[in-house]
Amino acid sequence: MAYQTGTAQSSTNPCFDVSDDALHAARCMLGASPANLPRPLVVLAGWRSPPMPDGGVLARVGPMIPGARDTLSVTYASLWTIDSAARRVVARVQERFPHTGTTDTAEVDVIAISMGGLVARLAASDSFAKSQRRLRIARLFTLATPHRGAKLASFVRPDPAAAAMRPGSDFLRSLDDELARSSFELTCYAQLRDWWVGARNTSPPGRVPIWCEPRGAFGRCFSHFAINFDPRVLTDVALRLRGMTPLSRVGDEPPTD
Repeated sequence: MAYQTGTAQSSTNPCFDVSDDALHAARCMLGASPANLPRPLVVLAGWRSPPMPDGGVLARVGPMIPGARDTLSVTYASLWTIDSAARRVVARVQERFPHTGTTDTAEVDVIAISMGGLVARLAASDSFAKSQRRLRIARLFTLATPHRGAKLASFVRPDPAAAAMRPGSDFLRSLDDELARSSFELTCYAQLRDWWVGARNTSPPGRVPIWCEPRGAFGRCFSHFAINFDPRVLTDVALRLRGMTPLSRVGDEPPTD
């Protein structure tokens, strides 16, 4: 088995098992040299995220990409559908990084929080492009995104966006059909104990997320939100953004949700 269970309550992923010393060294290395990112970086918020941009993810990644100015955070707390959120994202990207092409935006890398990963996938899809400009994504990093649906949405669906995240929904099936034709690189992250989404739901069918055990009381109780603060995950994303050797690799499926 590709993971080790230390106690009945914890699991270690050998494909993402980084010591505190190694993590500190990586963060110091990243912060010591200017980041020449190959393209603009966009951070997309989750469902009903408050107006504070991206829950602070960009602020926490920022010290590891010093000097990077082409960044943008997008939220959509007042919007009820994933389609309207995708339209806002495209409009904001076009406004911030004007592109003369008529079919796509400028090419960007995206860090997407929870539902933000579905917003990004929709905005980059062929079907979306039939009605307006498409989001051109090179690399998409998703944090606890309900690619296979959210566990909570099986029981609580207060708006159309939440209903679309129900496991097995027509919306999710359409995104999976589109994914086979997509050209962006997709990297999915998950934490165990995610009772909102479920760690095993955080990658599309046929793909495996990079997962870790949450740390601390906050992480154990609110894993779905704690991933946005986890230095292991954010450091791994920063390394990948800068084209450096990451701390993780894809291994087996999460042992539990």
